[in-house]
Amino acid sequence: QKITAQLQSCGMPYSFVDAVDGRGFDVSAHPDYDREKRLKYFGRDLLGGEIGCFLSHKKLLQKIVQENIVCAVILEDDATVLSSLPAVSKALMALKKRPDLVRFLGSDKVNKSKHKVIENLAGEINLARLQSTPGGAHGYFVSNEGARKLLKKMDKIFIPIDTLMGYSWQTGVANLATVPSPVLHGSTDEESYIGTARFDKSVALDGMDKHLFPLRRALFKFTETIMKRISFYAA
Repeated sequence: QKITAQLQSCGMPYSFVDAVDGRGFDVSAHPDYDREKRLKYFGRDLLGGEIGCFLSHKKLLQKIVQENIVCAVILEDDATVLSSLPAVSKALMALKKRPDLVRFLGSDKVNKSKHKVIENLAGEINLARLQSTPGGAHGYFVSNEGARKLLKKMDKIFIPIDTLMGYSWQTGVANLATVPSPVLHGSTDEESYIGTARFDKSVALDGMDKHLFPLRRALFKFTETIMKRISFYAA
């Protein structure tokens, strides 16, 4: 009801697609889950809700490709839509080189982080290339070509969907966002189907894997940092 009222208020056409509820998944046995890789670099499993979220976005990207949709704005149902979204969406569609993916992250941290402004879209809202890879998949613009590129890297799951969206060096999709954003993350007082346990960073390993984890994790983070910098400056 909330998201419907917001979209009707700003005059944007919309449709709903049922998400995937992963809360009942047997995570360790899920055929799409790369558990070995996940534990190696993160030390604990993804939640069923995180896998469900990943599969929900994958379902939408597949819909875009299968139905040959030129581009779309994807919103999670707890997003807060601002009145600037229609103008920003039209501006993105009108660009001579239409972006593969533009994330609507809507946080002060992103706005203040290191980024390069590419083009003004509407009012004070600019298209920008990010150096960091912040979380959040509550709103984004995606083209048909962008959906195809992302899907090539979505056969196996070991990181959440919003993390994958920032890994431009793997997906070939530029790390773009609007600064500021026409979409904000919704109220935090509503329970998320993903679950708050995703913020738990404790290690659930034993034996040799537990001893090797700090080294593996450090190497993973070092590589991630280097690739972020290379992707940002090379672009």
